[in-house]
Amino acid sequence: STLIPGIFAPVTIGHRLLVDGLVSNDVPVDLARDMGADIVIVSRIPAGKPRELNSAIDITLQTIDLLVRKASEAQLASLSPQDILIEPPIGDINSLDFARVKETIPLGEQGALAKLPQLLALAQQIGGNDAPNLARTPPAIEPSNDVFTIHQVSIRNDSVLNNSIVERKLAIKDGQQVSHSQLQKALDRVYGLGYFRMVDYDLKPQADGSYDLYVITQKSELGDQRLNIGFALGDDFDGDTRYQAGVKYTKRDLTDKGTELRVQGIIGERILAKGEIYHPLQDEKQRFIAPKVWYQERNAVVVNDNHQTAELRSHELGAELDVGREIGNTAEAKAGVFYQRTRPTVKTGEFAIPDNSIHEAGVKLQYQADSLDSVDFPTKGGRASASLTQGVKAIGSDHNYTQVEVEGERVWSIQDKHRLIASGHAVAKNDNDNGLQYASNSTLQTGRLAFPSKDQWLGNYTAEGAVTYMRQIAEVPKVAKVHAGIAAGVGQQWQRKDDVNVGDLRKAGTVFIGGETPVGPAFVGVRKVEGLDKQFYFNLGKDF
Repeated sequence: STLIPGIFAPVTIGHRLLVDGLVSNDVPVDLARDMGADIVIVSRIPAGKPRELNSAIDITLQTIDLLVRKASEAQLASLSPQDILIEPPIGDINSLDFARVKETIPLGEQGALAKLPQLLALAQQIGGNDAPNLARTPPAIEPSNDVFTIHQVSIRNDSVLNNSIVERKLAIKDGQQVSHSQLQKALDRVYGLGYFRMVDYDLKPQADGSYDLYVITQKSELGDQRLNIGFALGDDFDGDTRYQAGVKYTKRDLTDKGTELRVQGIIGERILAKGEIYHPLQDEKQRFIAPKVWYQERNAVVVNDNHQTAELRSHELGAELDVGREIGNTAEAKAGVFYQRTRPTVKTGEFAIPDNSIHEAGVKLQYQADSLDSVDFPTKGGRASASLTQGVKAIGSDHNYTQVEVEGERVWSIQDKHRLIASGHAVAKNDNDNGLQYASNSTLQTGRLAFPSKDQWLGNYTAEGAVTYMRQIAEVPKVAKVHAGIAAGVGQQWQRKDDVNVGDLRKAGTVFIGGETPVGPAFVGVRKVEGLDKQFYFNLGKDF
């Protein structure tokens, strides 16, 4: 119903090329008459405020609006006094304001209630004494503070997912009192499972004033498999160009408990092949088990006395087994054991390659929470992660070591299009004798933050933080929202604990323009880090 010429491409089905019905007949009163209707009840969206004609798309939409309105007026002129016309007062909401759908629902109800006397009179006229008394219908539950009791919960589920999973996510029991907002959040949790294209409900009033709740799901048309393909491109305008391309494949519904197979592959500066099984244990504590294996190639550097002495290419083979628990809808905690074997080769500099591979093994505790609505251009929410890794020689590690890492980000909205973002990242690893350090894959290293994702920032101890101001400055519908921003921060890395000194923190700043495009986030900007040359950069696509 949104295949509008010039905006969304028409679709061919069989031998027919289909577009939105509004193009030819937005208010099809004549079709209703042809089907035998003596009385028609018409719901028609009145014209909103005039569009600002700032782009070719605006002009196209305005042209369509005028054509549709001309055809609609002829249909409305055919209405007789016994017909009923409902016109919801939509105000300035237009046909592309998808983010304002929730605002339109009470407006539609308001428009219908304005015609309630005519509707009741019509019901009485056509039904005689047997017509339903609409005035005695149980009142609709308003999305305010109204609380009602659930008599019984029933699940209508057409997927292979076990009903117990849906019931657990819904978390509404027989006899429980809920508000309309609590019910909507419960349905959102079910939808968040990712198995359904639609989650709806129906309430049936009971004699005692309670309601039977029917939760109705429709499985996703995408089926039980997902394939995501993406790429990332970066250029510093000084001859250094980096790229990555990747694919993620997910096979769901391996069991009725929601077991998933997840496979990931990356080529480019980093090479990765990874496979993981995610298996929910299906108890009230929402626990899961997740074994995984991987092969990876990535760059590393050798650091001695805070100076890089060599650059290496590491070849890693690893395995990990985690047991975890979901915490609400946005967080999880897990504990696991891991083993990784690394064989490095020298790219530049001098480094004595060990006769045997480097072995790391131990236990790892992890916590992560994420409520951001966007990774690169967030408007609300936050994220936090923390991990504790303990290398254990007794189970195969070359070293006993302890590493602690914490990371976080928080977004504050200031008025409509202004954002303030605070970010931080810290690492501490007490293995001072191990000089092999990996280039950071921190998600803080994006085009909108102050620090470059380069090998200058490496060491056993890391501290960095930044504050970013960002404002949306333009929007091209269905193409991109354009943002401009500025970020300032401090950061430093140290090889040994004794070297850690707050006075060593280096200042950094970034000025950028970016947008979320159909092929991923895009940034162009200039970055300056104390002690380093000014760097122009361009980033396109999502990092993996």
